[in-house]
Amino acid sequence: MGKIESKEQLINEIAEAIQEHFDEQSFFLDLTTQTITFLPSACLDDDFDDEDYENDDEDDEDYEDDADPITGIPYDESREELSHELVEIEPSSSRDDYEIMEAFAAQENNEYLFHALRRRHPFRAFRDAVERTDFLQKWYDFRNGEYNRLAKRWLEENGIDFVDGKVVRIESDDFGASEDEQ
Repeated sequence: MGKIESKEQLINEIAEAIQEHFDEQSFFLDLTTQTITFLPSACLDDDFDDEDYENDDEDDEDYEDDADPITGIPYDESREELSHELVEIEPSSSRDDYEIMEAFAAQENNEYLFHALRRRHPFRAFRDAVERTDFLQKWYDFRNGEYNRLAKRWLEENGIDFVDGKVVRIESDDFGASEDEQ
């Protein structure tokens, strides 16, 4: 995930982050670097000490002692610290994921998919059901569209938009004013 260059990229990368579920690690939108960043939750604790996460691999070319411990970006010589405005991207809930599967089954009006959702392990059963049918590509397209919808909702709830080539915080009345930049 590189620097965000368009509203479409912003939505797609947030949608991807919403889909991911990791214990003790989270995705964040970094408004300072205009990127999506993946961090251990411990980095955000008030008592975080970056020396606890020292690099053990001396040959790692990406690591620099004079780099920001969160992003690895070298410090600007004119600044001792690089502050970040981070906004956490919460992963989707199991309920959200289940409702997406339900909506797809309803759209296709397919009893085989509904039956999979009533089984003991509905997520695995549903995945197996779409893999055994001709619905696999339709499912991926539908799911991606739903996660993009969740990403747009996340942007609105957090007052974030892509305006004049940058990811910015905006006033709630101004949200979506830059739709023509998609």
